[in-house]
Amino acid sequence: QGGLLRLFSHNTPRESLPGWVGPDTSAVSRLNIDFRRIPDWIRSVIASNPMLAGMGQMVDQSEELMRSILNPLGRRMLQVQTVTRPLTSTSIASVAAIECTNPTGLSDALAATAPQADMEPRDFQGHQVWSTELSGMGMMPLPGLEGAISMSVAGGHLLAGDESAVESALRGLATRSSSPP
Repeated sequence: QGGLLRLFSHNTPRESLPGWVGPDTSAVSRLNIDFRRIPDWIRSVIASNPMLAGMGQMVDQSEELMRSILNPLGRRMLQVQTVTRPLTSTSIASVAAIECTNPTGLSDALAATAPQADMEPRDFQGHQVWSTELSGMGMMPLPGLEGAISMSVAGGHLLAGDESAVESALRGLATRSSSPP
């Protein structure tokens, strides 16, 4: 195994759905990703394609930053998609809950890097949430990717996704006192 498949080659035991997954959930998927190997994988892609040779310097400049964010992450990621009714262009929302082995290190890395991505911190039910408007990033709106995207370190995980879905997961953590798998 090599290349991209190497990032997905680790298995973890199956677990029950966490208590914060609510009845509005339409899809749940689980991946095992070795986030710590992503910078090395990027380097291997650059090395394999002479057209990308100039990108090595960019990776050199951003590697420390990438590792500060990726190294605290574990290997399990749960992706939860919800649908609210009545159906509108903003009915679909999704959040990824990525296992975090060093929540303090990840929180510190986010505090140092999120402002560079025009993300602003705010408090939500005792958790720090970093958010940015997608419209300000010049992206074309896609279903499930409209409005603000947010990140928060809570329950031993990085929660990342639509602002409404991250807030819903944080509410679920508080009311169900259950953490993501």
